[in-house]
Amino acid sequence: MFVPTYYQQDDINEIKQFIREHPFGTMISNGENAPWATHIPFYLKEEADGKLFLYSHFHKGNHHKNLLFQPGESLFIFKNEGSYISTRLYEGKENAPTWNYMAVHCYGKVSALQTRQEQIDMLEGIIKTIDADYLEHWNNLSTEYIDRLLKALVAFKVEITRFDAQWKLSQDKNAQERHNIIDYLKKSNSTHQHEIAKHMKP
Repeated sequence: MFVPTYYQQDDINEIKQFIREHPFGTMISNGENAPWATHIPFYLKEEADGKLFLYSHFHKGNHHKNLLFQPGESLFIFKNEGSYISTRLYEGKENAPTWNYMAVHCYGKVSALQTRQEQIDMLEGIIKTIDADYLEHWNNLSTEYIDRLLKALVAFKVEITRFDAQWKLSQDKNAQERHNIIDYLKKSNSTHQHEIAKHMKP
């Protein structure tokens, strides 16, 4: 991902928090003739040694399963909705509209979750990340039902080897223009625009 220096995000804690707050990502692997993408939720786990892993799954009918464990790395994209930024919020006449957003690209090699317990831990990690209230219901499901679910899934983990992270938040604009943008976004009814305003610096 092309990331201008003034948009670059290097704070690993900010990056981890962003992935946990936006767990529905896109996985892209090299296909035979073209890249193949799958949109799925992820669970981010940090090991005691500081290594970061993404955990997820998809249905066995997905063609992606034929590409998942090939040599080389896959790409995992996490982003927010962002917001259109109109030129009416700028001071000068000669300006162009843009889109403010935050995005993280993760790279890593995929490995299979082989055991039943590994697969259950992955599912419970996703549940705790996205819908912790469902955990009680999950714990009361029958073993037979859970086994049927597991048989239909391809479960995997990814050791993250590197990140590209971009917080494109009008850092290249002057203080008054950033103030105008933040004020406009805060008055919006959109939670996506509120998120951008929260992360922008006056």
